[in-house]
Amino acid sequence: MAHQYRRCHKPSISIYIGIAILIALAPPKPAQAQEWPEIFDPLVLRTFHLQIEPQDWQTIQHDESYEIEVPAALRLEDEWPMIVSVRRKSGDPLTESNDFIKVSLKIDVNAIYDGQTWHGLKKISLENGDDQDVVSEGFAWWLHSQAAGHEGYGYHPGYGSWVRLYINDIYTGVYLSAEQRDKQFLRNRDLYTAGETWLYKMGDIGSVELKVGENDSPTYQELCFAPFRSGGDACPPLSYSELAALLPQWIDMKGMIALGVVNTYVANPDELWNHGKNCYFADFLSGPRRMYFPWDLDSSRSGGHDGIIPSGSPYADILMGVPEFYDQYMQILNALLHGPLSMQRQLTFLDQLEPILTEALAADPNSKMDGNVAGHFDGIRNWVVGRFEDFEPLLDEPTNVDLAYPEIRLDQNYPNPFNPKTSIPFTLEKAGVVSLSIHDTGGRLVRTLIEKEVLDSGKHRANWDGTNDRGQAVPSGVYCYSLASGSFSSTHRMILLK
Repeated sequence: MAHQYRRCHKPSISIYIGIAILIALAPPKPAQAQEWPEIFDPLVLRTFHLQIEPQDWQTIQHDESYEIEVPAALRLEDEWPMIVSVRRKSGDPLTESNDFIKVSLKIDVNAIYDGQTWHGLKKISLENGDDQDVVSEGFAWWLHSQAAGHEGYGYHPGYGSWVRLYINDIYTGVYLSAEQRDKQFLRNRDLYTAGETWLYKMGDIGSVELKVGENDSPTYQELCFAPFRSGGDACPPLSYSELAALLPQWIDMKGMIALGVVNTYVANPDELWNHGKNCYFADFLSGPRRMYFPWDLDSSRSGGHDGIIPSGSPYADILMGVPEFYDQYMQILNALLHGPLSMQRQLTFLDQLEPILTEALAADPNSKMDGNVAGHFDGIRNWVVGRFEDFEPLLDEPTNVDLAYPEIRLDQNYPNPFNPKTSIPFTLEKAGVVSLSIHDTGGRLVRTLIEKEVLDSGKHRANWDGTNDRGQAVPSGVYCYSLASGSFSSTHRMILLK
């Protein structure tokens, strides 16, 4: 359903005046802020400013249709503003403040001016943490992102970070900025091909909505049996042995099960495996198999401590009955909780996060925290310790094997497509010997950017100017860049357009 604009699609004169004032107050040049995915760094608290006509802001706060959109000026910290549209998202409003009602917001960057992007994004989702609290919701997003490596998903399931939000120069509190699932989400991961990619949203029990693509994907048509379809549209059910043989041909089962592992660990009672809802999945005509992505994590940490195996929906009841998938669940769970989701890593992250958020949370009248900020973080730490006690019966003894390669996250280059320069970001969890090279689609080496260099842990970035090892400009086309260390490697595609 198309959203309604309270006024015309073009901003009113007062918005233009507001933008002019903001530009006059801003530095003479736009700030060099981070692009996707750095814009979602969870250990950087960014400040968002929205300028909205007061009457429009009142409308948005009280809109229960969630369809009215109004124009606004968005800027990040010291940047120049851009004109966007804003609407309220579904979810409970937080109303302790006398000045503002803290509601979740959807910001559409290109609704008014088509093709406009903001830090590599076209939509921004700001969550107020209404079901639990904004720290718990963001912590769940961080856990999913940490499960992106070879131990879990094998692809990045999505980013989330915290922001301070000012509306008309009045502080409205801390929000979670969750990466929106849309066509830009797929493009940023080099997963979108026109006519060959589909994105579905499972927003409610038994409800599947096609968000990107036309008609239904071949995968959706093939998976016509339970738990993927029900009722009159369902095909006859398959046996456990048939499911074990068929599903890995159509679904990245490791990613789907990793989604279940993390959501079960964070005690999210409102997700795919226990309710058949609140996730996205992408299908492809060729290349990758179906990928599942988490969504709507606001009820994380509100489930009981007894849940350690997915249960409660046909997804859990059927798929956990397949011995191969149950064994894979145990393997992924152990790999994650002994590795990127270890208790020590979680506690270290909370220790790093607390001083970053403390001042902003303490000033937020709608933080939904019992007691002070320090006490709330202590409560989350105690919850982590207790959760590991819950999972103790499922955990094997750690192997204590010192891997010959560092844990690596290779992100999508930016910009992409590009001409002629682009930047390739990657992260090392510990120091290691790394190589980064570029090949054409035939596998021929084009350029070596890093050759067996010892790099420290942390974030790194390599730049490519569209030339080969002989300094010659290469033609337009699709190229692959590969990061390798020891027996580990990861590859992404990028497009050079001239």
